[in-house]
Amino acid sequence: MFGGNVHAVPFYKALLRINPLHPGANHELVHYYENSQQPALGWQASENYIRSSPGIPHAWHMQAHLATRLGRWDRANASSNRAVELQLAYHRDLQVDPEQDHQFVHHVEVLAISLVHDGRFREARQLQALSGIKNKNAAVWFRLYLAAGEYATAQQIAENNRRQDKLLGAYQGALVALAQSDLSRAATEIQVLEQAWRERPGRRDLELQLLETRGIYLCRLGVGEAGLQLIEKAVRMTLNDYRHHAWGNGAYYMEIWGEEALRLGKWEIAQEAFLEALAHDLGSVRGALGLALVYEHIGDNATAARYSELAERFWAKADPGQLARLRHHFRTIVHRPRQAARDQPGGQP
Repeated sequence: MFGGNVHAVPFYKALLRINPLHPGANHELVHYYENSQQPALGWQASENYIRSSPGIPHAWHMQAHLATRLGRWDRANASSNRAVELQLAYHRDLQVDPEQDHQFVHHVEVLAISLVHDGRFREARQLQALSGIKNKNAAVWFRLYLAAGEYATAQQIAENNRRQDKLLGAYQGALVALAQSDLSRAATEIQVLEQAWRERPGRRDLELQLLETRGIYLCRLGVGEAGLQLIEKAVRMTLNDYRHHAWGNGAYYMEIWGEEALRLGKWEIAQEAFLEALAHDLGSVRGALGLALVYEHIGDNATAARYSELAERFWAKADPGQLARLRHHFRTIVHRPRQAARDQPGGQP
């Protein structure tokens, strides 16, 4: 394991007493503190690793690892961007084939995750076009187009993935269908996941996919209490899951829980969900926008304005019009009438 175990830490710190900018010791401490679920304790080591090796892409990239876990999205984007810039210069100056640089794809995808998180979709699209990025169907690109509202492209990625992984294609297809309010198509995709669950119960990833998609589906049908319970179960399953919180996923299910509660007029649940979202991701723009609506609803306009300003700060560098689009989406769903019930996918996993 990178960074070793706790018994290695005294040796790293002894090296730093001799040379505070020792690149090896600082590098290993960053890995150690990340792997031991103490990312904040690794921040100073990440700064010193960069100071010791400012021309090494990995030094900048490792700081981004910590930043995504800590909700420091400005640094996540800046450090990841610098890592990719340095790698591109390395490829150019030394005529290195990007496909032979085994770290390049990971560095690019981490930058893309940070850009998508902050609504910087145009820059993320440019990364997908880079030479060496062969897997155009990776999860980060699906999330990019789904978040940007480019559903045709997101659906194409889902179809491409379906050829290799039927369950991944069904899950992604369900998310696109739900985003487009196509409940009939969503039900078909969810049934694929349900069949797999019956055949192979106990898979945590499949269970979470079912809780998410079926929960949203039931909320949209008007079976709100049951739907919200499923989404809340996904929240509780991942609440203290350190691995799940990597790469900005900490608020993922909480944001969905809050959004579906808004659709159903469940204001107390929405408030809890969006407060949890901000507690688990300090840059959750959906958490901030959702709370602005909650406090506006209860007549606390001053608090609503503060959360609205917080959302603007989170997406200060977002593509023009994207924050307005998301804000409009939130305002629209609050009063959207629920669709009539159709055949419901099966029971709980």
